[in-house]
Amino acid sequence: MLRTQSETKANILWLTREDNNVTWVGCYGNLHANAPNIDQLGEDGFRYTNCYANAPVCAPSRCAWITGMFAISNGTYPMRGHYKIPHDQIAYYPDLLRKNGYYSSMPS
Repeated sequence: MLRTQSETKANILWLTREDNNVTWVGCYGNLHANAPNIDQLGEDGFRYTNCYANAPVCAPSRCAWITGMFAISNGTYPMRGHYKIPHDQIAYYPDLLRKNGYYSSMPS
């Protein structure tokens, strides 16, 4: 089936680098970083220049990305809390992508 340009879905590639900041990546200016594939993605695509972290630690911040909710609202902050996350009441980003015809390797 042929699609018009307005019906074509955008390609989404979401990469998350582990526990580092932009000073560790060549495409953001570090001359000593050796990550040619990441640098090429940065050159060919787009790079964020301003970012915001929803939480000061990794797991609550990642949970905020995947749910679109404040970490305090979805029960993941403070980290290692004993709050039971209401999975049946939260729409997760990978699930929303799947419902719209995208492939996501990230389980929800």
